This record gives sequence, structure tokens and C-alpha cells, in this order.
Amino acid sequence: MKKTACKIYAFVDPSINHSGNPCYVTRESSFAFPSITSCSISTEKISQSSQGYSLECKQNDTAIQCCGHGMLSAAYCIKNQIFTSENSTDTANATNSNRKNLQLYLSMSNCVSNVTLDEEIIWLEFGEIVCDFQDPPIWLKQLDLPNQPLRYAQTAADNGYCVVQFDDNIDLKRLNAPKETIGQFTQRAIIYTSQSSSDKNTVFFRYFAPQYGNPEDTATGSAIRILANFWKIKHQRVTLKQLSPNGGLLFAERKNKTIRVGGICRWDGNYYEE
Repeated sequence: MKKTACKIYAFVDPSINHSGNPCYVTRESSFAFPSITSCSISTEKISQSSQGYSLECKQNDTAIQCCGHGMLSAAYCIKNQIFTSENSTDTANATNSNRKNLQLYLSMSNCVSNVTLDEEIIWLEFGEIVCDFQDPPIWLKQLDLPNQPLRYAQTAADNGYCVVQFDDNIDLKRLNAPKETIGQFTQRAIIYTSQSSSDKNTVFFRYFAPQYGNPEDTATGSAIRILANFWKIKHQRVTLKQLSPNGGLLFAERKNKTIRVGGICRWDGNYYEE
């Protein structure tokens, strides 16, 4: 039997060509492409009485504990029933009339999420990750930054995340990406961030994890769990623009004790065989 996958771009910015983070979504657990994330959807629902699915994401044959763009891509495929009619030319629109009301539950390793649909935006719900504000560590000098950061915060886990905030007039695109050697000083993924000077509900960021073979991520849904805490995001919707080379567009808002992370997906319309 041929192993089939479709290529989904998650957290697409409609104003930028070729934006979004690519992910191959499949129903085959052993399916994988080099360099690009692959997300397999279990053929068995978690519960037959609910729309629950178990997911597994890998990149370069390494499992990812919580992959935001993988979960968003999988949710897109499930909601649009892409794997139920692979010979249809209009599969992506097959359930457009009723998918808005579809409730979905996804589980990936220790990361779980309810999924809802708001017009074109797919929303994932995550638990918030608290970060602790501290004085900038000495190792930040290794990043060769042109300006002193305004604030620095990090999560509790040594292999978690750290956030470095810059002044609003700093163009994050012009900052050099951390080198792999930064792993000698920290095992935390590094997030650069700033706030729009003209719109306080718009945040910019970049995400780096060279210690784990990811020099810079294109669009990182899981990072919003930390940025929501860092920027004290409330119930209003906040736009987060990821200034990676291809670019990503994400949305965030608080819902009770969870953080909703939203994004738009696009399918290239093709099926791929391993």
C-alpha cells in the first residue's frame, strides 16, 4: 500500500507569498520527509464518541513534543476530510458548509488541545507557560546584538524557552540569528520579540532553536504559550507577526485559563507518496 501525505502550510500570512510553515500530514505513522516536519494522525480516534485524534510529529526522525503548526495542519486536514476523498478535486471545500460547527480534540505527547473554527482561522487551545523576568544573562553577549535588550525572561525548564525583548524601533529582521554554539551557554529556545509602536495589539517575534537543529523556525504556534504570558495578553485578540524569512501570521487571545492560538492554513492541492 502506498503511503500518502498532503503538504499543508500553517500560520499563513495572506499578504505574503509562500508564507507559513510547511508540514506533511499523513495517516501513516512511519511516513517522513527529511528536513520538513511530518505529522501523522492516528487512524483510530481517541474516543469513538468524540472527535478526538492522537498525533505524532517528527522532524529529521526526531519526535517533537508539542508542534503548533503540526497540530494546526492536522486539524485542517481532519476538518476538511482531505484523507476521505483523495480523488476529489474539491476536497478542501467538501465540508465548508458544516465544518464551522465541528469540535475537535487533539493530543500530541503531553500536549493536548481543543480545536475550534472561526471563519478561516483555526484555533488551538493550550495551557499558558509562565516565564520569569530576570536580569539579562551574561551569555547574551554571545548573540552579537547591536542593542541592549529591554527585558529578558525565561521559563523554569532548562530546556524550555527564553524571551528577549527589544525596543519598538528595532527591526528584528536585521538581527543575526544565534549560532549553534549558543548551546554551550543555554539549552533554551530563544525568542526575539518587540511590540508595534503604532498598534499595541500587534507583536513581532522570531524563534530560534539551533541547539536542536532548527536555526530559525518559520511559524511557531507553541511559542505563543510563552509570549502570551510575557506580553500579558488579555481577552482581546492580538496579532503576532513572525518575521522569519518566509513569514508567519498568528493570533492569540485568552479564554479563561487557556491561551487560544489561531492561524490560517493552505493546502497545495497535491498528494505525495513516500
